[in-house]
Amino acid sequence: MAKLFISYAHEDKPIVEALAATLSRDGHEVWWDRQLSTAEGAFRIQLQQALDSADLVVVVWTARSRVATFVADEADIALSQGKLLSVLVDGARPALGFGAVHAIDLRNWNGPDDGEGLVPLLSEIERRLSKGLESAPSRPPVRVFGPAVALCVTTSCTFGIAQGITLAATKPGWLAMRFGLEHAVYAMLLSAPAIAFAATRTRRLGFGSLGAIARPFLRTLALGFVLALMLGLLGLANGIDADLPAGQRFQRLVSVVLFATLAAAALIGAARLLLLVARPRR
Repeated sequence: MAKLFISYAHEDKPIVEALAATLSRDGHEVWWDRQLSTAEGAFRIQLQQALDSADLVVVVWTARSRVATFVADEADIALSQGKLLSVLVDGARPALGFGAVHAIDLRNWNGPDDGEGLVPLLSEIERRLSKGLESAPSRPPVRVFGPAVALCVTTSCTFGIAQGITLAATKPGWLAMRFGLEHAVYAMLLSAPAIAFAATRTRRLGFGSLGAIARPFLRTLALGFVLALMLGLLGLANGIDADLPAGQRFQRLVSVVLFATLAAAALIGAARLLLLVARPRR
């Protein structure tokens, strides 16, 4: 008999209650969170202990659970420990990052009185226990280094060209080119923390494509741009560079905002990366 941990979304409690009762009648020791403590932090400890002691973690994938943070975390831990057992009950696919793992289809199961409908799950539990946890499915390794480097180089070139263009209207071409190359280097260095955060986050979710990494990076960059633009406009309002011609003031504003965008994104990305790395994984 197996010690089973059931991971689910609370909206699916009626389904899980029936599933837990049926598995218990079959002789398995079933744990689910109906008796969790409500004390601050205590429920996390109980969840972790139950996860660690379980032989198998049955993740009930539904339209609700596939977007539930705790379910994704529990499934990720189960997968890393080689004891994930995915179950489909309403036709919804598993959350992104878990679709490649074999899942038991229980859409035709009609509840506790339907013994035949639960045979696939019971057979898989028996098979996994008899063969040992080493036979459990595992997620293919996710590689993010290549896409992250590509994104860093693209950002560097884009910001370098933009900075060179801002100077080209008022300075000789060679000087604008050198200015652009210098800022391309700055862009590469300053974009690294935000890209590292984006790559780490997407890797934990099971993704490794350039687009998956670019999305959180661009959101961080957009936040940095808003902060930089506010600072730039505040500087204009306070009369900074008031003695310069309007064209040069605009060029200076654009250049400063571009640089400040990356600087702000670097600080935001570094802070979010530290929080992400420091956050305990249940």
